[in-house]
Amino acid sequence: MLCVIVFIATSMMNKYLIVFGLVCTSVLGWAQQIKFNETNYEFGRIKEIDGVVEHEYIFENTLDKPVLITQVKASCGCTTPAWSKDSIMPGQTGFVKAAFNPLNRPGYFNKLLNVQFSDSTLTTDLKFSGFVIARQQTIKEEFPDKIGNLGFNNTTKDLGPIAPGKVLESSLKVYNHSKVPITVSKFEVSNRLKMQVPVRIESEQEATLKFSFLAPVNGFYGPITEEFVIITDDAIQPKKTLKFTADIADIMPDSIKDFSKLANMQLAKNTIQFDTISTGKITMQELEIQNTGKQDLIIRKLMSNATYIKSDIDKKILKPGQKAKLKVSINTDGLLGKDAKLVTIYSNDPVEPIKKIPVRAIIVR
Repeated sequence: MLCVIVFIATSMMNKYLIVFGLVCTSVLGWAQQIKFNETNYEFGRIKEIDGVVEHEYIFENTLDKPVLITQVKASCGCTTPAWSKDSIMPGQTGFVKAAFNPLNRPGYFNKLLNVQFSDSTLTTDLKFSGFVIARQQTIKEEFPDKIGNLGFNNTTKDLGPIAPGKVLESSLKVYNHSKVPITVSKFEVSNRLKMQVPVRIESEQEATLKFSFLAPVNGFYGPITEEFVIITDDAIQPKKTLKFTADIADIMPDSIKDFSKLANMQLAKNTIQFDTISTGKITMQELEIQNTGKQDLIIRKLMSNATYIKSDIDKKILKPGQKAKLKVSINTDGLLGKDAKLVTIYSNDPVEPIKKIPVRAIIVR
């Protein structure tokens, strides 16, 4: 609702009489040109096993000219949109439909459809939400990795980012497919991993292998992968080799709430885009980095996920306000076509200690 104060000045016996009035009108009445019956729909509780659910939003064209939906963008690949393809004449109605697939998406969901019209001022967001009740998984689905008579929910455990020196508690779920109990008697691994043994796994039952991981403190940063072996009395395959991965970085403890007094890394751009380049060439680009925080910014490590992409920086410690140049080069020898890789910066930026920068190029003959 928009209200306007109106005043009128008039003369009465050589004196001015000022009359104030309040005129109110509805902004909605001026701006409501595409009228949706709703813009936020609640599915409630739905079952994953029941499959795709749909909802249709109806709108009326209250303009004095035709409108056309040019595109509907979904916020997630789990949602398939559909819409009226023809022009909607004044006074007529059209629709936008959302089809949501709950497969492998248990729990709460909140999605969005961005509706774009031929008149860009009419762009509208439609939302829907709900809760997916997970279906019961089969033993094969829950424990897909089988070694001998034991099935594991995962034979490579990803521990995620961990701060140096931090101890992280984790676990693996295991299922005994055999008709007799199996005991895990010991394990073989580096001193960074500790596991609770022995563990007895009853026939056709599941159990949990609990372990703790101590992140290295010797200045190592970046991804780490280690194998460990558990020794069992499984008649088929007593020794079972598993892996765990982690990413060592300056992860700030949860107790720190105010990051304003710490380091802050700002990039001049978030992507390194090489122009079209010829195969067999070495090309380099520079990216400016600035510390906009109040403590020294420390570049812990630079790495790439491709051997033909190299990176270097002219300063590894940036005082507050200082800038540095990150140099990224690509060797296109033997490459052809579109290429997309990553350069990763490990730093003491508390907000984003692991910064991944896309590196893209188009290589031609």
